[in-house]
Amino acid sequence: MEFKEKCNKYYKEALYMLKMLRDYNVNHGEPDMIDSLRLSLNLNYACYLYEVDSKKKKAIRILKSQIQEALD
Repeated sequence: MEFKEKCNKYYKEALYMLKMLRDYNVNHGEPDMIDSLRLSLNLNYACYLYEVDSKKKKAIRILKSQIQEALD
């Protein structure tokens, strides 16, 4: 497996684990808060997409959604 494929795979796995953690917390009555780990991971993934994988539109879409989530 090449470098870009591994990066995408591991970013997606990490994002999935954070989503499962968030869903678990929400289902157990804990507040749905923007946490720094999720925000950092998504922003880092967007930078990777933009700089390394040359998926600029996808990176910008992720950045916009994360900024909007943080502001809401």
